[in-house]
Amino acid sequence: MIKITNLCRNWGNFSISGVNLEVKKGEFFGLFGHNGAGKTLLLETIAGIWYPDKGEIFIDSKNMTLLPPEKRNIGFVYQEPWLFPHLSVRENICFGLRVRKRKKKEIERRIEELNVILKLDSVLMRKNTGLLSGGEKQKVALARVLAINPGIIFCDEPTHSLDSNARDSFYKILSDIRKNFATLIVFVSHDYEELKGLADRIGIMEQGRLVQVDEITSRF
Repeated sequence: MIKITNLCRNWGNFSISGVNLEVKKGEFFGLFGHNGAGKTLLLETIAGIWYPDKGEIFIDSKNMTLLPPEKRNIGFVYQEPWLFPHLSVRENICFGLRVRKRKKKEIERRIEELNVILKLDSVLMRKNTGLLSGGEKQKVALARVLAINPGIIFCDEPTHSLDSNARDSFYKILSDIRKNFATLIVFVSHDYEELKGLADRIGIMEQGRLVQVDEITSRF
């Protein structure tokens, strides 16, 4: 669960201010707003990339406001996959596990688990991530996030540059992750119709403020 109270964060001439929100465990929460509404800054502040100027952040009832990102158990998938170009697909996926000094057998076991979930056979042995399609890159980026078994996944417009088939595949993967692991997912988009087909609730941001939260009663 995420709970934020009176969250404020200045960024030059822009700020998010007075944001209050609760997102339940296992919920698929959509965050809607036009470019510059403050969606990314809000998520990055919750994730610990930036500390708030005011307010508090609770995750599973623990105060995380001033803790570093690695203490928050949040995985982040951006619009751009940001794969490491000098690493193979397999090495990209393993990166977080190696940083955490996991044993080789544990890493191999986790890769096999991810292969079942994400169907990575077609890309797992590829050496050059630059030759992957947009959909394949995002799948690898998601696998890298899932490898560390986060309790929360933030998706910041991850399907923006994908074709319709790749988007549908990405949606299906997120749906399966949520059903099988009760993972809390926050999905950012500037397309309200996209979020209506995915989310339980949608928060609407305007000029750094969360102005409304809508509950979705039906999906596509």
